[in-house]
Amino acid sequence: MKRRENAGRDAVFPPARLAAALERRRAHRLAEAARLAPRLVDEGYIHVAVRDPDACARACGERCCTFLCPAAVFQWLAPDRLVVRYELCVECGACRLFCPLDNVELDTPRGGYGIFHRFG
Repeated sequence: MKRRENAGRDAVFPPARLAAALERRRAHRLAEAARLAPRLVDEGYIHVAVRDPDACARACGERCCTFLCPAAVFQWLAPDRLVVRYELCVECGACRLFCPLDNVELDTPRGGYGIFHRFG
């Protein structure tokens, strides 16, 4: 009978518990990075929006915008209520690329607004 190499580790850190801990750590790091990134928020122009929030609640089972966005701009407060926090956006475009319904509208902020990238 073969002995599993990670049998002791799985007893201490079950895979589901480990995945949840890693997700919390990732979310904390991303929130901290978004908080520290220098930006000028344009309150008069919302540059990230969902065209039809009802379509997301009805037809999108994947909800990939919530876990692909590095700044956690998209959050589901209830099974049918999506909140878009555009002021956290880092303008990477992942939400628009991976939305299976092509329901995300993303523009660049007006001149002088948005996130300021320091290194590149």
